[in-house]
Amino acid sequence: MRLATRCAVALAATAVVTVSGIAAAVPASAVEATPGAAGAAGAAIHELDAQDYYPDTAFGVTAPDHVVVEVSDNADPDEIAAIESAVAADEAHTGAHITVTTFHGDLRPGFVGGDAIYRPRSRCSAAFNVLTREGQDGFLTAGHCGDNAWANSTWEANFGITVATTVNASFNDPAKGYPDYALARYTAAAASPAAVNLYDGQQQRVYVAGNAYVGESVEKSGSTSGLSAGMVTGLDVTVNYVNGTRVQGMIETDMCARPGDSGGALFDKGIALGITSGGSVDCAAGTPQSFYQPIIPALQAYGATLKVSD
Repeated sequence: MRLATRCAVALAATAVVTVSGIAAAVPASAVEATPGAAGAAGAAIHELDAQDYYPDTAFGVTAPDHVVVEVSDNADPDEIAAIESAVAADEAHTGAHITVTTFHGDLRPGFVGGDAIYRPRSRCSAAFNVLTREGQDGFLTAGHCGDNAWANSTWEANFGITVATTVNASFNDPAKGYPDYALARYTAAAASPAAVNLYDGQQQRVYVAGNAYVGESVEKSGSTSGLSAGMVTGLDVTVNYVNGTRVQGMIETDMCARPGDSGGALFDKGIALGITSGGSVDCAAGTPQSFYQPIIPALQAYGATLKVSD
């Protein structure tokens, strides 16, 4: 039995987060022994990938001969039967051990660093995916983006179809040292890998949070400018924006930031550094400059943990 094709982007992304989540529960050596296509498990994954997409499922390698397939508890009986049949055939053909488990709720596409996040009539960008203090999936963005529900498009935002909701935002607040950070929590199980959008079809994996230094070569990912490259030119910078708001403790770079880039990711290869706050929007005139909320104070403020890649 073949099931109707579902969005490839969403399911491909969910496979990434599933592998990451499973890998954390098994010895690192077991995962490292399977570079994605080795052993019986790699063969089983290849066969599962060749199937039409099963809605609300994810699968990943946990050992050279072991694959876990996760299925939503909302799946209908015919879908479950089709999955079990495919799993049995794959086990017989590849020799892999395939375990089918269930999870509660639905999988929805989430964001990576630099992706656009939408609310009615406006847009910001996501910075980095995190785990909240309570262990839930979420992401950081700019505090000045406000307290909002976030969607994958303006159309979805207008119709109330949201992926995440801001749980706390701090901006222009002297009691907190004039930061510019916010924490959003995904409203359902979502693909939320430790990665940044490079806007060329590729993603940069994120491995650690770090502190920027003057002269460091960095990149910015945002939903208006895409990927930009530049250099850190200042630290602990106080910025008084034209509308009278202030931020302090910022990282300054020689890159341009445009409306919609707010909340995006500042990084140095796999090192997460900051969250886009603002800057010069006339990228053709003079020397561009942009400012970023350092990520470590944002993580500390919310008791959040940066999601990192294996």
